[in-house]
Amino acid sequence: MNGTKGASRPLLILTNGKPDFNNGALPTTDAARAGFADFAERAMGEIAPYDPIVEIWNEWNLGTGTRSKRPGNPEDYVQLVKATYPRLKAAFPGSTFLVGALATDLDPIPFLKREWVWLGRAIELGLLDNGDGLSVHLYNVCRPRHERRPSEQIRRMEALVELLDAAKPGANYPFYVTEVGWPEMMKGCGFTEDEQISFSGQFLLWATKFPSLKGVWLYELKDSGVDPDNLEHHFGLLDFHYRPKPYFCGVSEARTILDGARFVDERVGPGAQVALSFDRSGDAVSAIWLAIAGDPVPFTVPDGAKARFLCETATFKEGEQVLLRERPLIVSSGFGAFFAPMPTKAEADD
Repeated sequence: MNGTKGASRPLLILTNGKPDFNNGALPTTDAARAGFADFAERAMGEIAPYDPIVEIWNEWNLGTGTRSKRPGNPEDYVQLVKATYPRLKAAFPGSTFLVGALATDLDPIPFLKREWVWLGRAIELGLLDNGDGLSVHLYNVCRPRHERRPSEQIRRMEALVELLDAAKPGANYPFYVTEVGWPEMMKGCGFTEDEQISFSGQFLLWATKFPSLKGVWLYELKDSGVDPDNLEHHFGLLDFHYRPKPYFCGVSEARTILDGARFVDERVGPGAQVALSFDRSGDAVSAIWLAIAGDPVPFTVPDGAKARFLCETATFKEGEQVLLRERPLIVSSGFGAFFAPMPTKAEADD
């Protein structure tokens, strides 16, 4: 973390129940909320020189940061941010304060499959008027196998943007994905190394289509333990001994592709094909993949272009045929405006 203003912006969380208020439970009384606001203002006095982005609490809807882990309701959370945000903003007007930090937000009645229910109620109570942006966590780690893909997360983000646009028409209300990740394990809810590379690359590239998305944070930098049966120990980009995992490559290469790039176009074709186009100072880059695992689909590298799968060394030249799969195929051209053509249905059926 660099202390020079503007050189970096750490994401910090103001959270955790305090023994002096509600016996360490969520601050849901007037006295507890006032105590938390006092703590938040004192903490900001220490960290403000680093120009942080600051979340007000973490996963309130799960009760995270308390002894009981009892889920908190939106009514109490909105009261907390109403007691805290105005004080912080008045004292530190140049800082960015995020509300929400929501864990997965699904309807408690499973068969309804409604999403952002908790958030919808919080918005009705004035949540968005008491923050500079909304933060969410977008895991799908232990969902049914067919839902554990970036396409599911992108669909949830589309629903989120629709909700924010309805609440704040024309405002392009900013949101931040402050946790997302794909832990590796060969059983249970984990992902294979190939899935980690493919899914992290897909997500980071695909998420750029949302203009109001202001940042994505991967959870987490390094593994927190070595127990092979503990999923929580295996979210890191680095292993417990600080050695980069193959997963690190997917994130790093996607970040390099996006450096200086501008999202141009998204197309979805037959066979769950996804094609994204980016402009990089007049040069064009496209990313193409299959959003759902299935039979590989043939793709011919266009004239004047070359292609390479994310984190693989083999390069394909113009005119060569490549079989698309879940791993993003990066197609680049130095000849200005270029859109990688989707395979035709006839090509896909051959």
